[in-house]
Amino acid sequence: MITVLIILALVVIINALTLSQLGKQVRRQQRQLDLLCEQTGNPALSSTYLSEETGAKAARLKAAGDIGAAVKAVREDTILDLLEAKQYVDKP
Repeated sequence: MITVLIILALVVIINALTLSQLGKQVRRQQRQLDLLCEQTGNPALSSTYLSEETGAKAARLKAAGDIGAAVKAVREDTILDLLEAKQYVDKP
């Protein structure tokens, strides 16, 4: 019984590590695609493209002091993670 639990735990750990590596690879590929979009003059196809409407909404929320809602608006319109969205909202 203990052997089965140990083997099961090892399988779970290996799967978690594999998923983490795959996630990193997907993010790296997405950054490459985003760069290609910008270089080919198609920034609206980029996963980090923020519509003017959402950009204005985030700016209004930031000006009103609601940084959390501004970050949430940016994250909903893009695939930016929490840190990247916060950095976007914080830039002047």
